[in-house]
Amino acid sequence: MEKSITSRQLAVITTVGFTITKLHILPASLSHFSKEALWLSALINIAIDFLLLLAVLKISNDAKNENVVLYFENKFGKNFTKVLCFIYALFFMLKTFIPIYEQKNSIELTFYETQPTFLTFMPFFIVAFYIVLKGVRPYARSMEISLWIFILGIAILFLLSSFSGNYSALLPIIPSNFSFLNGSLKSLIWFGDPLLLLFFVGKVKRSENHDKKIITAYITYAVLTIIFLVVFYSIFDTIAERQYYASLKMSKYSISLSDIGRFDYLGAFLLSGINVFQVCLPLIFASILLSYCFNFKNKIIPALIVVLLEFIISILTQNDFFKSLSFIQNYAVYFFIIMTYLLPIIFLLKRRRNGI
Repeated sequence: MEKSITSRQLAVITTVGFTITKLHILPASLSHFSKEALWLSALINIAIDFLLLLAVLKISNDAKNENVVLYFENKFGKNFTKVLCFIYALFFMLKTFIPIYEQKNSIELTFYETQPTFLTFMPFFIVAFYIVLKGVRPYARSMEISLWIFILGIAILFLLSSFSGNYSALLPIIPSNFSFLNGSLKSLIWFGDPLLLLFFVGKVKRSENHDKKIITAYITYAVLTIIFLVVFYSIFDTIAERQYYASLKMSKYSISLSDIGRFDYLGAFLLSGINVFQVCLPLIFASILLSYCFNFKNKIIPALIVVLLEFIISILTQNDFFKSLSFIQNYAVYFFIIMTYLLPIIFLLKRRRNGI
């Protein structure tokens, strides 16, 4: 089987891709439910995801040279695998709904001074279609190239923001109530990223210490995310829950900006550019899974289906995003839990049909 990507590229995806999706609405949402304990809510989810990562790595080792579809077939049979893959395709399209909206608003708030129309974001879907059509290998290569852009963008963000906060706002360190647990539950829709690594199974040219590289990359992502949330709340304190698109707003109170202007927008531009690729990753897998389910001869068809559906949903919900978000956090989150955490446990425990 052709190995599309390297262990290094998968490690970069783990650090850059996982981190960059946590920089928009998540901090404000966590602040709403958990207040100063937002970092603790995130830490709980990161710890749960670490266990998921270990499960995915174990599955990857068990699968050997099989891709994820063959792995499913050997465990559940071909018919059930098609049903499973179709459900995961739908899940990935649902999971992409929030990141697309975050990308849309971050671009419109950054690049446009006047009120944009719904057609303003149309180029994103054209680019997304191209990325989904090209598949995993070009995506992984693009993320690898983006590593240094990510480092520059996140460095600008942290350097301009870290010295503007009041870190006493995060006290007490030990919360007086358990609202942070509710914050963990409501924010799970932004987590579960290691599940994406499951669908790279069979596509990775594994190097020595493959698992250690991925775990190190995951720890790096965890540290960056916690630091980001701590700095965010130290700056905004009691108004943090209203500060959506945190990466665009955190550094505006820096003293340096009074002399050099909104230099911080450079960091936002860089991170927004990288985020385009990460937003498309679930759609890439959705397209691959749909192609398997319906035996499409031309890969343009499933790519067009997933991107077109996302475009239609974005149009229909453009004025009701926060109502949709509330529904997902209160109800659809349990579907997320089943697809992200419960099913991988079943995959791990289920014996192969041949008993091996």
